[in-house]
Amino acid sequence: MIARIAKMGCDPGATPPGLDSPADCSEPEISVISLDEEEIAKEIVLDFEDLVPSYDEYVWQISDTEVRKEAQKFGISNRGEDQVIRKILCGIVRAAATAPLGPIRSRKWSKYAMTGLASTLQVKGRSSMNSDQLRKALPKRVKEIESRVRALKL
Repeated sequence: MIARIAKMGCDPGATPPGLDSPADCSEPEISVISLDEEEIAKEIVLDFEDLVPSYDEYVWQISDTEVRKEAQKFGISNRGEDQVIRKILCGIVRAAATAPLGPIRSRKWSKYAMTGLASTLQVKGRSSMNSDQLRKALPKRVKEIESRVRALKL
């Protein structure tokens, strides 16, 4: 219907029904809004998956003491070598970014599968949780990890 109306010709002298003045058939002016590059950058919100490579780079560049502090923020106990901790941190963030939260919430995952993901994400108390508790804990943990990564402003 709209396409037909758009193709119709317009008679400048015609008066639209119910109006006292003739129709305006001139080309409309389109205003272009100019934004600074900083404003555009603020508007762009990266997906969590897009932050994973930046986080991996960050983890491998920071000092060993900073790695231990980062591990404490994620609830990882000191597991020995800093290289191992770096790999664990990268694995946790990667797993959180790719976690399929929709199928988990819709009961399509078994308890065994959810426990495996909970183990990767270092969910505390996962071994004593039932399926419903895991279904609630996993999305919370993913959001917690995502907020920690986004707080780094990578």
